[in-house]
Amino acid sequence: MQVTISQLTSWFNEFKGIVFDNDMPKVKFIITNTRTQLGRATRKGSEYSIRITNYYDRTMTQFRNTLLHEMCHIWCYYKGYRDDHHTGYNWCQITDKAYRLTGLLITRVCSEKLVPAEHNKERAQAIQAKKTAPSILVDIEYPKYHFIVKT
Repeated sequence: MQVTISQLTSWFNEFKGIVFDNDMPKVKFIITNTRTQLGRATRKGSEYSIRITNYYDRTMTQFRNTLLHEMCHIWCYYKGYRDDHHTGYNWCQITDKAYRLTGLLITRVCSEKLVPAEHNKERAQAIQAKKTAPSILVDIEYPKYHFIVKT
């Protein structure tokens, strides 16, 4: 499944009422195609944004879980909480509440094996091939220096 801005907006409004008592700022949604982060919440001044990736083929529940995870970060920013870690005490408190009210288990990291979406299969194969390509060490000797060049 691929997520859309309208789906994110609809789920955001649903969670905003259930978990956050409609006490959330306006948030800009951005769909990305990054493979390194499932979601990211940011604040610049008084503007808040949530980025969600469509790189992986995920279920609706997985997308909703990621959105709710990022909404918890936005809520902490909005309330001015200063945790010593981005998943600190206040974030954990609101995620516990979210779990009780929605049944979605919000974790700090994704422990599921994710598969790239169909439109990213070729890109994923190229990245994997690059990771597993053998390194060739070339030993070059000069009178005063000894180099090993990795190619």
